[in-house]
Amino acid sequence: MRLATDLAGVSSGQFESALGAMSKRIGELRLGTGTLFTVMQKLNDDAFRKQILSTKDNAEAFADVFPNIRALAGALDITGA
Repeated sequence: MRLATDLAGVSSGQFESALGAMSKRIGELRLGTGTLFTVMQKLNDDAFRKQILSTKDNAEAFADVFPNIRALAGALDITGA
């Protein structure tokens, strides 16, 4: 992963921080709270939310999330971040 992050111009520390943040967001989603939950409600993406909630752990959820990141590209506009 370090090679991939270096080639992308991202430090391994930044990448680890982003993974930690995503893990937190998925945990919040499981509880029905947080930014990811709010964004998915605003995007009206119940199918994707259910797909993530059906995973057994965050590693499996990450495998589902990463291919769908492009679909969430407008999320920053929705959250005002």
